[in-house]
Amino acid sequence: LFEAAVLPAILIGKKKSKTNGLHATHHQSSARFSKIYEDLNGYKGPFTSAISIYDILESGKQGYFKIGSRKYKKSSGVLRFSTLKGGLWCMLTKEEHEWVKEIERNSKTTVGDHFKVRVGIKTTADPVFIKSDWEALPSGIKPERELLKTLISQENIDKWKLNQTENLRVLYPYTSSNKKRTLVDIGEYPKAYAYLCSNEKRLKAREYVARSGRQWFEIWVPQNPYLWPFPKLVFPDISSSPRFYYDEEGKIVNGNCYWISATKERERDILFLIQGVSNSLFMTKYHDLVFNNKLYSGKRRYFSQYVENYPLPDINSTGS
Repeated sequence: LFEAAVLPAILIGKKKSKTNGLHATHHQSSARFSKIYEDLNGYKGPFTSAISIYDILESGKQGYFKIGSRKYKKSSGVLRFSTLKGGLWCMLTKEEHEWVKEIERNSKTTVGDHFKVRVGIKTTADPVFIKSDWEALPSGIKPERELLKTLISQENIDKWKLNQTENLRVLYPYTSSNKKRTLVDIGEYPKAYAYLCSNEKRLKAREYVARSGRQWFEIWVPQNPYLWPFPKLVFPDISSSPRFYYDEEGKIVNGNCYWISATKERERDILFLIQGVSNSLFMTKYHDLVFNNKLYSGKRRYFSQYVENYPLPDINSTGS
């Protein structure tokens, strides 16, 4: 069973009263824990021999253990969790808990205090709407340039910059009017319409689009085009390392990425501060401790609720 499972785990807990080993303040609670994992994160040091996992768990020791050819890491510490719905759990050793608390004591705000973290567009038909070779299409169905927008996606985003391996553009039939999204008159773009019609069967198969009162050729989640021209930070949802990229050229963001938009000039510096902090090894360590949600491949998840809780220093401090 465990060899076949993707991310196997067993959680054993014991309910206690608040006066019996549980501490809670301002919607934050904590409890003691012990955990044992086969993931050693590249550890190459010595191991303590053990007879069984139960032998390891019952011992008062922490560290690295070996049972035959299998190797394990055991640690104990503090389980922090929010009493609010949707709150996050994190399991920290005593030293890790103290390090995290020191960071949070010295922070002024969080990303979420300044901005909303949004997800990118979701076409639900990427092969139709997103391409790097639009120029290769026959001239009669090559969409007009006005509707082809440069796209930031997990394939072409690096830390600090975009790479040139994927020159992606998205067919985006929307404009902004009074800060609201407006569908273009597709009749004014005959080549784009001809292209969409060539994919009509696939697009109309998305019956949920029609049921929502939209045109069959629309993007399912197009977001608000009013926000694209503003300075923004973009980062992929799944990545082995932080890749926070600053854009001020109005690029569109794909649904495998998140973005933070600054609509006021004074907010631009806060974006740069967030980028510097988020791309640092320091914040990577904090992320791994507080939002320990790595995939089996070792890649991290950068959910909006994680990044919105990144601690930030005082924007007016010398260090910032």
